[in-house]
Amino acid sequence: MSRTWRIAAFLAGTVLSLCGSFPAFAADPAAANRPIRLAFEPTPNPPRYLGEGTAIDWHHPGLTLELLRLVESQLGITFSYERMPWKRALYLLETNEIDGVFHASFVPERMQLGVYPMTSNGEPDPTRAIFDQSYAFYRLRGSGFGWDGKTVVGADLPVGVTIGYSVINDLKRLGIAIEEDRGKAINLIKLLNHRISAVADLENMTDIFLRHDPVQYAAVEKIPTPIVSKPYYLLLSHGFYGENPRLAEYIWGAIRSIKESEAFDSILYTYSE
Repeated sequence: MSRTWRIAAFLAGTVLSLCGSFPAFAADPAAANRPIRLAFEPTPNPPRYLGEGTAIDWHHPGLTLELLRLVESQLGITFSYERMPWKRALYLLETNEIDGVFHASFVPERMQLGVYPMTSNGEPDPTRAIFDQSYAFYRLRGSGFGWDGKTVVGADLPVGVTIGYSVINDLKRLGIAIEEDRGKAINLIKLLNHRISAVADLENMTDIFLRHDPVQYAAVEKIPTPIVSKPYYLLLSHGFYGENPRLAEYIWGAIRSIKESEAFDSILYTYSE
């Protein structure tokens, strides 16, 4: 048996064992009769989701999709997935054309677009986030750009950032000039051409991007100190939450329970390999 099929068989067994670990949820018929439409980016975010473009390889889709597949099994619901640019996903969430997006960090302005899992104190609930991740600066080796966790030096040109990313607000609070563009590939080319001082982007996504083309990006290095680390959520639309508040809470609750289970730890191990 190949390693891929051994992993697939292991995960199938894990799903069955995990689904017996929590009480069944009797979903409302209106919620159960249609797939819940979720959107995420077409750029890989390993190990949370893998592959590029619109396709999903369900033999090895990534940890977030593995987690949500377990949520489906536990709650007796079905998710459907669409991969699209982040800005478009947020627009479709706001207009209730999709039911949810991931991964969304907490930005107060986004509460106009959708609903986060909240605590009884009215704060976003990090225990029901999907996971935490960090933003980092990427600079040219030997450049004067620096970051010590509090202050930026050597930013003679703007910092490149992807349109719609939450780190934009963090950079503005630091007084850093920014230049927004459509994605990391464009921003890294700008960096190589000395058109920007640095790139601020998601660490896990950008690291793998650089590793895939080490020759082209040999001159680029990451500053180890993160800009910010944040919990990332499944953000649900106001329309979906308004029609299915109980189901929405069950979904977030299942995310918390499953990600803290020993069974999900076993899935984490297979991806760490």
